[in-house]
Amino acid sequence: MELFTHTHAYDVFAILLQMVGFICMIKLYDKKPKMKNVQNWIDKYKHRYPEKFKPEIYMELEQQNIFDTEKHFYIVDKRFKSSWEFRRKFSLVMISFGLFLQIMPFLF
Repeated sequence: MELFTHTHAYDVFAILLQMVGFICMIKLYDKKPKMKNVQNWIDKYKHRYPEKFKPEIYMELEQQNIFDTEKHFYIVDKRFKSSWEFRRKFSLVMISFGLFLQIMPFLF
């Protein structure tokens, strides 16, 4: 009994998944949030759950311009920080899963 039947559809899906993961990694991996991102999240979250909103963590924001040398920090909610980190690192999950799909026929 064969556990995994490998077709070319898995290869195509795995390669597309890795390509999307690399594009997302290039766009998002080393990015810091802008003040606009923080403000949009605060507006949505504060409107939905006003009793749970507690800004308590300092998070570094992206620089305003190229000549700005000092770092800017803003107090954000821990849920914003965790969602931003998940968004940044999800590309690694996509790349790893695509690689696993390509290697899986050799393992089983």
